[in-house]
Amino acid sequence: MAKETVTLTESEMRNLIEDIVLEAKMSDKDMRTIISEVLGLFYTKNKYPVPLIEGIDIIYRQNQYRIKYNPHHQNLVNTSTENNPTLNTDIIQGIEVYSLFQRKKDKSGFVSDGNPLVYALKGSDKYVFDSQKDYNNIVEQIKGVMRKYGSTHNFDKTIFIPSLSNLNKLLCNIYKEVFPSANILEEFILKMTVDEVISEVENPTSDFMRYYYQKGGKQGVKKALFSIRKYCDVMRKEDDGIFSIHKVTDMEMRKHIKSTLKKGDNPKGVNYDGKLNDCDVLIIDDTITNGASIQQAVDITQTYQPKSVSVLTLFSPLQY
Repeated sequence: MAKETVTLTESEMRNLIEDIVLEAKMSDKDMRTIISEVLGLFYTKNKYPVPLIEGIDIIYRQNQYRIKYNPHHQNLVNTSTENNPTLNTDIIQGIEVYSLFQRKKDKSGFVSDGNPLVYALKGSDKYVFDSQKDYNNIVEQIKGVMRKYGSTHNFDKTIFIPSLSNLNKLLCNIYKEVFPSANILEEFILKMTVDEVISEVENPTSDFMRYYYQKGGKQGVKKALFSIRKYCDVMRKEDDGIFSIHKVTDMEMRKHIKSTLKKGDNPKGVNYDGKLNDCDVLIIDDTITNGASIQQAVDITQTYQPKSVSVLTLFSPLQY
């Protein structure tokens, strides 16, 4: 007896997978992973791009999400020069924050946090560009929007918020290429070491200590300090003892670690006292999560009494 062939649409296939996963009582994360991989194989086999509308197409192949630049749709990641940069005045009071690209939450289930392009630019193993041409196209879009921003904004000094990621280095190199005469203050702001952050959070008056004491008393504080020290042990091994807030996977804890940046200690022998007076200063960062790093950088910069401070980021806050 011949076997009956059943043809399923993408929607029917997704519903079938969800039913199977729910029956197996798997987590939402496991469900998203299975849906991504099965549908990714489906699209790859049939030579269809995964239908994510992001200004990029994503094809799942060889256990990787491969990113292709697509100038014909700009919904979840808007990379167009026509609609960028965007202004946000709600992140830091009194500070203009512009973003070169807009990013929105992906609700399809393929990418759990809406950051495939960010990951690819950071050099992730799981998210990669499908070709050098796709990478070059994205970089050219960054340059184009950056030039557009520079055509209406002039600054005396530029400061980069330090980061351990390749994305920050890429953004710095692009900025130097687009604005070769820019006056960049190297190492004006530095990342704190894990020991400096631990010292800050262990202060009895810190927001960290107050929050966890109110939440769970002495035992709550003890548990929280144990967790943050474990995170810091990883950073000592992987990042030479430099603190990286992104290594703290507890999002609640992140909110209560208030200091991760510091003034540069006379970087390269330069004393910046009086150097920023009456200057228009631009602070640059790669992404915005909750604005905490930008707020710290603005606070540090304003101690030097500049005329104005503005912020430019590569990616906007995640829009839902």
